[in-house]
Amino acid sequence: MQFSLDDIDKLRERANVGYRQAREALEQAGGDLVEALIRLEENLGKPFEKVSERSKDWYQQVRHTAGRLHQTRFKIKVRDDTLVELPVTVGALGTILFPKAAAVGLIGLLLFNGSLEVGGDEPEGEQNDAGSQDTAAGEREKDKNLRRRLARKISKRLQ
Repeated sequence: MQFSLDDIDKLRERANVGYRQAREALEQAGGDLVEALIRLEENLGKPFEKVSERSKDWYQQVRHTAGRLHQTRFKIKVRDDTLVELPVTVGALGTILFPKAAAVGLIGLLLFNGSLEVGGDEPEGEQNDAGSQDTAAGEREKDKNLRRRLARKISKRLQ
């Protein structure tokens, strides 16, 4: 089927498409300009729907990854004693917000032969055994004492 160049130009201007798309739309519509314009408008809306679906998928992947990161924990240890155990997201956020404090903390770990362990989904103090509750209370007391000693040593070195 042949179409006049004027018809194709009108369709191109109104729908803001190329010659090939305008001609194909006219062929599909049987030469009816209005029908071709309606088809083009419907087809032009589909890429936005695809972008919307992709953005929803991306958002779900980001949420899933963030959830997994929040479940993953890191431990700061000094000589087999755990000082702090927090989710990785808290550590990352703290490092971003307070980079100088994070640097001082890492230097302190180096000075006192500390370690930073990443992994595990369940904190040490949240195990469900009856005997582990007593152990967890004892560990917390050891942590407090170790923190106090560490704070004293750091303050002495900074003076």
